[in-house]
Amino acid sequence: RVSVRYAIQQEPLGTANAVVAAADVIGDAPFLVLNADNYYPLDALRALVAHDGAATIGFDRDALVALGNIDAERVRAFAVLAIDAQSMLHGIIEKPGDALDLGSDAARWVGMNCWAITPSLVSACRRVSRSTRGEFELPEAVALALREGVAVQVIRQSLPVLDLSSRADIPAVVARLAAVIPNP
Repeated sequence: RVSVRYAIQQEPLGTANAVVAAADVIGDAPFLVLNADNYYPLDALRALVAHDGAATIGFDRDALVALGNIDAERVRAFAVLAIDAQSMLHGIIEKPGDALDLGSDAARWVGMNCWAITPSLVSACRRVSRSTRGEFELPEAVALALREGVAVQVIRQSLPVLDLSSRADIPAVVARLAAVIPNP
């Protein structure tokens, strides 16, 4: 039921570079990009697939904390999405730390690297400069696309994401997935 093709990222040069490697295999067809260390809700992925255009999921901060394995302080390590009343993305505050009041409305929608990628975003990924970390960063490529007038929809979801980015996350994720029955 699933066809799998692999793209090789020759060096780990950031997510924007990985997007370019994938696009070189996929071509102009839209595709999803998501972190391998997150367990995303199926409804969020379906919403991205159903959307016609560039998009990301904006996860409600309170739902991430109440329903997932992410505590309130840990949200500071993720991206906060600046969106308008029509749910259009205007900017990304990457890992805000203490610079943002996480209880504010401005910090309500969290980006967990779950994207619908279109040729316009691939183009920005091809042209983005290296970050201060020496990588080609997807948030910076998206910011470039936004400055050039590319519309990116934020699909708001009040669902949990299970984060598995450290060994300490394993017990909580195992417990949450214990009742899940795989449907291959």
